[in-house]
Amino acid sequence: MHWSSSIEFLIIVAFAGIAQSFLWWPHCVKKQQWLNSVVLPSVPSSPPKPPSSLPAEVSYRTVYDFIVVGGGTAGSVIASRLAELQQWHILLIEAGDVHNGQDVSWNLRAEPQVNSCLGERDQRCEIPTGKGLGGNTRINNMLYVRGSESDYDAWTKQGNVEWSYRNVLPYFLKLENYRTNVSANSRQQRGSGGPVPIFGMPDKSSLVHTFVSACNRLGLRTADYNTETNQTVGYVQLTNRRGRRITASDAYISPVKPLFTNLHIMTSARVTKVLIKPRTRQAVGVKVLIDGKQRNIRATKEVILSAGPIFTPQLLLLSGIGPKSQLEALGITVHEDLPVGATMNLRYIAFPLHLATNRTLTSMPQKKLEAIALLNTLQQTENVGPSHEILFQYEPRDAREYFSLGLIHLRPASSGFLRLKSIDPMDNPLIYTQFFNNPNDMEEILHGITECLKILRTEEFIKLGLRARKLKTPPCDQLRYGTDDYWRCVVRHVGHVADQPYGTCPMGSRENGQSVVSPELKVHGIENLRIVDASVMLPVSNGHTQATVYMIAEKASDLIKSFWDWGNELERRR
Repeated sequence: MHWSSSIEFLIIVAFAGIAQSFLWWPHCVKKQQWLNSVVLPSVPSSPPKPPSSLPAEVSYRTVYDFIVVGGGTAGSVIASRLAELQQWHILLIEAGDVHNGQDVSWNLRAEPQVNSCLGERDQRCEIPTGKGLGGNTRINNMLYVRGSESDYDAWTKQGNVEWSYRNVLPYFLKLENYRTNVSANSRQQRGSGGPVPIFGMPDKSSLVHTFVSACNRLGLRTADYNTETNQTVGYVQLTNRRGRRITASDAYISPVKPLFTNLHIMTSARVTKVLIKPRTRQAVGVKVLIDGKQRNIRATKEVILSAGPIFTPQLLLLSGIGPKSQLEALGITVHEDLPVGATMNLRYIAFPLHLATNRTLTSMPQKKLEAIALLNTLQQTENVGPSHEILFQYEPRDAREYFSLGLIHLRPASSGFLRLKSIDPMDNPLIYTQFFNNPNDMEEILHGITECLKILRTEEFIKLGLRARKLKTPPCDQLRYGTDDYWRCVVRHVGHVADQPYGTCPMGSRENGQSVVSPELKVHGIENLRIVDASVMLPVSNGHTQATVYMIAEKASDLIKSFWDWGNELERRR
C-alpha cells in the first residue's frame, strides 16, 4: 500500500514538472502557439478593462530583473513577452489608472502655431497620447497599416541592418491575427495566429463601393494595403473583434496575467527619473512617484523605456540624457550628450471635401471611416512608396447620404521637436509641431486635393448628383470655393495631427550624430537602458504608427531575450 501511494505521488510530481516546464520553457512551440491564440471573450456593450494593479504593500518588490516604464502599446508587448521566462521578474509601471475615472488621454497640446490647427483652442494642435494600460490603442482610430517595404529597407541605410523589411516581416506575421480571406499571393505576407485581431468592417455603405470603383477607374488597384502599398485602394482593417476595440493590454496582458505571477503591474505611478551610476554609466533602476511618495526600485538587468514619443524623451532629459546645452541651462547633470527630442515626425490630416448625394436614407447609420487609397502623385515606380493617403468617410445626416474625403501628405519636409519646460517631472514638455514650415508641404496637400477631385469627377460619382458643402469656417467662408486659397485656408483651420508622433529618439549608429539608440535600441553611452516605443521609429511613409510600434516591440523582445541568453545566463557583462 505504501509503495503504491509513493508511485502515485511520483506520477503526480512528474506531471506537475512537465506542466511547469511547459510554462517556463521559452522555446516551446506549443506554448507560444497557445499564448498567441488566447483571446478575451467579446463583450461589445462594455469597454475593455485593464488588469488591476497589485497592492503595493503585499506584492511589489524593491528589485526586479527588468523594469518597463509605460504600459502602452510597446510596454504591454515587452512586459508580456519577457514574462514568458518565468525566472525573470518583470515590473510594468503605468502612470494612468482608468479605474479611478481618469481620462483615457493625456490631453497634450503643442505650442501655438501660425500655419496649422488654426481652428483649435489657442491654435494649439492636440497631440494624440493615450493614458492607462494600452496607451494609444485606447484612443486611436484602430487603423492597422504596416507601411511600405521600401520604408523599412531605407532604415538599413542608416546603419540599422537588421530592420529591413525582410527582417521585420516575421514580427508582423507573429503579432497579426488576420482572418479575412486573402489571395494565395498575400497569404504568406499576413499572419493568422497572433495576439492582435485584425478585421475588416463587416457592414459597409454602398457609397464606399462607389469610391473604390472610382479609384479603380483611375488606375488604383483594389488590394490589401498591408501587402501592396502604392497605387492601391482597400477597405479599412481595424484592430477590433466583433466591433469591439482591442487594446494592446487586451491582446498581450489580460490573457496571460493570471498565469505569469512574475509580472507585476503598478498603475497610477509616475516614473520621474532613471537612476544612473555616474562612474559605470549604467542604468540601475528608476525613481517612482506613487501614492504621493517617492521610492526607488532597482533593475538588475535593464530599464526599458516605453512611455511613448513624448514622455520617453522627457524622462531621458530629466535623467541627464539629451542635448548638453539644454540640460546645463536647467541645471541638470549631463550623463550623455544626445539629440533627444531634437526631431519629431508628425503628419497632418484634413477633411476639406464634404459632399451630399441625391440619395435619401430610410435609417440613420453611423459615421465611419471605410476605405483608404494610397497613391504617388509623381507617378514613380512601384518600388517607391506612396506620397498621399486619401481616406473615405461615410457621414450620413438629415436622412441623406453624405461623405467626406480626408487627405494626408505622407512625406512632409517639415518636422517638429520637443524640449523640457522645467525640471518638474509633472510639467509636460514643450511640443512644437512646425507644420508647413516648409511651404512645399502645403503645395503637396494641394496636389492631393487635385487627386481627390479627379475621383469625384468619375462616372461613378457624377450619377449621384454630388453637391459640395462649403465649410462655414471663418475666414475661409469668405473665399471662393474650390480655389487654392480656399483649400489652403480650410486645411490650416480644420486639420489636426493625423496620428501619434514618432522619432524623438531615433535609432541608428552613434557616428551619424542624429540617433539616440543603437539598432538594438540601447541608449548610446548608457548601459542597461533601452527604448522600445514610437520614439525610436524612423520615417515610414504610409504606416500608421500602431502597426509599426507593435512590430518594434515584438522584435525588441527577442533582441532582449537573445542578449540575456533566453534566461540561461548566470550574469551577463557587456
